Amino acid sequence: FRTAMDQSTPCLNNPLGVKGVGELGTIGATPCVVNAVADALARNGHAQHTVQLQMPLTSARLWTLLQVHGSGH
Repeated sequence: FRTAMDQSTPCLNNPLGVKGVGELGTIGATPCVVNAVADALARNGHAQHTVQLQMPLTSARLWTLLQVHGSGH
């Protein structure tokens, strides 16, 4: 890995002038979870409804989707 330091706009909120990336690890998790749910829905006859998945992907939204469109079988 090669690391580069960009000091053109330092953060003024801390003595080091650095900016955090604390949530960076969660960025890839969201699409992975949505894809897993879409795959599970498709395998159970709901492939046409996976385009309706929206974030936040709550259990209530999934329940409503399944109730509105039936069991899929």
